[in-house]
Amino acid sequence: MKEGTANNGLDSKVAVIVPVYNAAATLETCLQAIRPRIKLPGWELIVVDDASTDGSARIAKRLGARVIKLERNLGVSAARNIGARAAHADILIFVDADIVPQPGALEAMVNTLQTRPDIHAVGAYALPGDLNPKWSARFVELRAAWGYRWGEEEMERPIFCIQSECGAIRRSIFEALGGFSERYGGVGMEEFHMAYEMERKGYRHLLLRSAAYHHYYKTLGCRCLILLERTARWVPLLLRRKKFESRGAVGTADAAFSCILTFMALMALIAGLFMPWMVALAGLAWLIQFVMEWGFLGFARKMYGWPMVFYALFALQVMHIAIGLGFIWGLVKLLFTSFRKKEG
Repeated sequence: MKEGTANNGLDSKVAVIVPVYNAAATLETCLQAIRPRIKLPGWELIVVDDASTDGSARIAKRLGARVIKLERNLGVSAARNIGARAAHADILIFVDADIVPQPGALEAMVNTLQTRPDIHAVGAYALPGDLNPKWSARFVELRAAWGYRWGEEEMERPIFCIQSECGAIRRSIFEALGGFSERYGGVGMEEFHMAYEMERKGYRHLLLRSAAYHHYYKTLGCRCLILLERTARWVPLLLRRKKFESRGAVGTADAAFSCILTFMALMALIAGLFMPWMVALAGLAWLIQFVMEWGFLGFARKMYGWPMVFYALFALQVMHIAIGLGFIWGLVKLLFTSFRKKEG
């Protein structure tokens, strides 16, 4: 592990930690949004380059970050943990390299932790207006932003899943939790595991309306592959916790019901090859889903017009199939593991 230092950060109270792996295309925009905050007294910026081969480290150094260069790829959880250990700060902010925090977002999170000792971690939320201009990426962005919708008077809400892509936590709590778990691999389980431990130990975590970001979302196909794998890894936690996630996270009750409606409709269509009346059942399932998703479809129309509404009707089915298959895969893996343990 090699380290380059632009600022020793010995007097810092806040450390912004950005893990990066071959994200040169988005890293500069991310760091340009963070730089004005790093100029504040007591702030430091640490970029952990997880063995990138695309020049990400050079970009980070040019923009004044303290760069930790890993010799081999260890994964995002390990990169965040290494950055946290290298920081000299009481508050740790984690920002992914494809995130662009909006003005005031980082300060809002820090202010909450500095003024409210009963709050142990805070998170930002995704705004509509994707950085990826591809049409299917815009749908992914809309779906993510819809999950975070706010009530008229709502300024904060408890949220289960740690906002590891853009969130802040007290260093003392982070260390007490043992950092992000490195046992799962991939992306998308470490924040659920940490949140589960926080919940179990009575720590409080809030989502702040005053903290927002834009995200460079991947296209629908890439997103579905991520959701398939992420859902499979999330199944054991769901069964252990015995409840769905809070609004804004993956795995909410309404999202699960919408997935079930997609699978009901598809199975009814297949059955309709032998029993024509089942086609009506498929139509009923999709009608219920249409009513249920009416708010989201209206949101899509408001942002990108009617073409996005029609695309969203198709894209929802594709996304739900990926999530449903991920859930089935997770169950099969869990049952197989349990069976092997009993046999052993």
